[in-house]
Amino acid sequence: KKNPPLIDLCSIDEAHWDGTRQRSKQEVNDFLDELYANTLKQKLAEKNLREPITHEKLSILTAMNYWLDEVAQFRSKATLKEYSILKSKYINIIGDHELRLFKREVENAFKIGLIKQGLGRNSQVKYAGHLQTFLYWAADADLMPRYKIKKPQKLKKEPGVYTKKQLEQIYTLLMSRLRSASNDREKRSRLNHIRLFNMLVYTAMRGGEVKNLLIENIDLSNKLIFIKKITGWSHNQKVEWEPKAKKEASIPIAQRLFSFLSQDLQSRNEKERWYLDDGLGNQGFGSGSAISAPISKILKVLDIKEIKPLHGFRSTVITELLEQGSPIVHVQALARHSDIHTTRSYYNGSKANLENLVDSIDLMEKD
Repeated sequence: KKNPPLIDLCSIDEAHWDGTRQRSKQEVNDFLDELYANTLKQKLAEKNLREPITHEKLSILTAMNYWLDEVAQFRSKATLKEYSILKSKYINIIGDHELRLFKREVENAFKIGLIKQGLGRNSQVKYAGHLQTFLYWAADADLMPRYKIKKPQKLKKEPGVYTKKQLEQIYTLLMSRLRSASNDREKRSRLNHIRLFNMLVYTAMRGGEVKNLLIENIDLSNKLIFIKKITGWSHNQKVEWEPKAKKEASIPIAQRLFSFLSQDLQSRNEKERWYLDDGLGNQGFGSGSAISAPISKILKVLDIKEIKPLHGFRSTVITELLEQGSPIVHVQALARHSDIHTTRSYYNGSKANLENLVDSIDLMEKD
């Protein structure tokens, strides 16, 4: 199946260790296949115990609620949130009506409503896609005939990447700010900016992954960083986080990053638990916007535009590796993209060295 339901099965440790010994790669795959099949079978059995959906005069709001119930079982919380926003926007723009009355006029009215709400072209495409997912679900459940939406054309924009000079400027300014810190709290905060920079530059990790990285998940002896589902505490509040698409992974530590981490982790006090820690065992940044804010300010000072503060590092690493001739499947594995086309979409072709490319053309015989 192209997009099988996502199910939280087990941790990486549970997959690789049977309680007495380490499993081989084939044994891990067999274990996960069996666990996935049994879990999915159980969830589908639970689903079938519910009352059947009646078709007659079923409202689109009711159908969407049934749909979201299934999404909550099989997809991530982020996906559920996105689809819930679609439902809210649809009801706000169109209102409730019989599902079978959905037709081209209703589709067009929804698209016009998105435009009136001030949404950009790419956001229009996103919500049209979400609506299409719902309509396919409804058709597969025999609630309505199959219907295909005419999606607005998405504007293609090359991902912004940093030049090496810009990265040097950012790092120099971060170090300057660290040296000018006026108190311990400010120093810890700015040191976290340096830690963030190093992790992003050498791993292509996502900002949320760095924010929620526990020190215990950095294994210097094996030079690995583990991206795992976590449950912890910060500022007396429970923190629950899981990787994108619920996929746990391990990332190799580059030698330069290893040198930095070796010194950095030795300097930590016994209270610190997070890679970006406030020095008291709490997360150094409270939200996604808080973690990107310091980089955003530096980009403004340096007049660097049209690059996403954190995601720009990810795009830059991917582009750099591809320009070096690294196999795209290896880059895909590092970026942890399920689809290789996603990896290609990060590559900014405008930054490619076209001068060397044209110099390599040799079609004429030399005199």
